[in-house]
Amino acid sequence: LDGVLADFVGGYCKLAAALGRPVPPTRPERYDDYLDDAVWAAIKSSGQFWAGLEPLVARPVADRIRALAAPADVYFATSRVGERAAAQSAFWVESRLGIARPHVVVTFRKAELAAAVGATWMIDDSAPHVIAVAQSCPGTTPVVLDYQHNRFDANVLGAARVVRVESVAEFLDLAGAP
Repeated sequence: LDGVLADFVGGYCKLAAALGRPVPPTRPERYDDYLDDAVWAAIKSSGQFWAGLEPLVARPVADRIRALAAPADVYFATSRVGERAAAQSAFWVESRLGIARPHVVVTFRKAELAAAVGATWMIDDSAPHVIAVAQSCPGTTPVVLDYQHNRFDANVLGAARVVRVESVAEFLDLAGAP
């Protein structure tokens, strides 16, 4: 969800500012800038941080995702942590994308989830997640949303299978979504 559909960086920066903590750049070159213990403690104890993030996709793209999810099982995998992270994430998908009772899975093991559900496509903003899918899920096309922080060496085993896109709309086009 975060970095693809939901604006984690914007939410983190607002919370850091509200707590009087250092505010990292809004276009990170690396996510190490987002490791302030006080901010993460607030995120983990909040019952609303994840549910309140702004969307990164415009309404037409959200409508396409909703249309894709109508006849098919679409899974929203997230590495979110904290109080009610799964429930907050489901609320976010319902309220921002209009998908009733979405399949939200909180996991750091996205390649294992892709294999378990037989995913044919997967998009993430995390290089390690998409490379893991490329290495272990031959039936899944791994796609990474292009950001400075997720550039990687294409010579890494399996990385050549990873498709890089500029937008979620481009991903939906590749996947043949309505």
